[in-house]
Amino acid sequence: CSPINNCDQEYCTTKTNQRCRRCEGLVADKSWQRAYIISTDKRLCKKACSWRPDSRCYPGTCRDELFSNCDCSDGFAGTHCNRITAIPDILYNQVTLTADNGETVDAP
Repeated sequence: CSPINNCDQEYCTTKTNQRCRRCEGLVADKSWQRAYIISTDKRLCKKACSWRPDSRCYPGTCRDELFSNCDCSDGFAGTHCNRITAIPDILYNQVTLTADNGETVDAP
């Protein structure tokens, strides 16, 4: 078998027909729990949106779980949606502090 990039387990049906059984970075075999997704023909491992620094898409969404489909939320841009492009409107904020004895204070 010839190696398939980012594949943990290759198998061959012939000398030139290699397939991937499992891609690298699998936490669980379900959406959003893997670093790579096997293509439908099992010949490629495609980068998924994940927890890894090279495939984050936040704040944003990934159609079909693929990093190549990362779509940043409004006001954000960049490969990983980590660049703020719109000044936020903060109309109100509040903080609650809790002491060791359970007493709380709110501000404002």
